[in-house]
Amino acid sequence: MDKHYCYKLNTKCEDLHKDLKVLKLALDGTLYEIPPAGYLVQYGPTACAAPVSVGDIVPGTIVLGAPFLRNFYSVMDYEHYTISFAVSATIPWKPRIVSHSAEQEVEESFWLQ
Repeated sequence: MDKHYCYKLNTKCEDLHKDLKVLKLALDGTLYEIPPAGYLVQYGPTACAAPVSVGDIVPGTIVLGAPFLRNFYSVMDYEHYTISFAVSATIPWKPRIVSHSAEQEVEESFWLQ
């Protein structure tokens, strides 16, 4: 397991769902909400992790990777240098995409610029 991940041993992820909050990430004025089932990953029978880590290559970056992308369908437009997201229709939990114009409406969220 990666030393940068937050994890708990001797635990099944499903046992932690009720105790954890929805992960809220704001990117360019859009709020992405992922419930615990969407950001926790079971590693074998006895380890549960939240594999979102701080980037080591560029200080101050966050690596979202697979835990974020498995919740959202992504379209990369190389011609216009944009990435668009939609909620994945193939997962049983309910991630959400919410547009917000005011940062103060979102408490306890991590805002990425």
